[in-house]
Amino acid sequence: MKDRAAGMVVPCPRCNAHVIVPPAKPAGKPAPAPAPAPPAGSAAPGPLPDRLAALLHQLKEMQAQRTEISNRVTARLNEVTRDLVALSRLEAAQQQLVAEWAQVVAVLDAQLRAASSPPRPPAPPAA
Repeated sequence: MKDRAAGMVVPCPRCNAHVIVPPAKPAGKPAPAPAPAPPAGSAAPGPLPDRLAALLHQLKEMQAQRTEISNRVTARLNEVTRDLVALSRLEAAQQQLVAEWAQVVAVLDAQLRAASSPPRPPAPPAA
């Protein structure tokens, strides 16, 4: 059930605010816990090369997470753009249908008026 609701906007049962249902996590993979960053100014846990290696690892991990998030945002923007194009096509088709509908109604109205009005006598020929 949650899989089908992923991405939908629903009212929160507690606070009644609108929230987005998150996608379900794969069962075999728990979410990675963020590595706690030591406070700035704290003493390095080991010699400087070890600390540099740890910082480099953290930097690479953060860059990978940033890339992953950027890719997800790009994919969602592409989906939204596709949906907007589809909506504009539907809007144009709807406008054409409404215009055609109005023409058909006008023709039917003219036919009904002509059928319900008494026939006019022919005009006398001009002398």
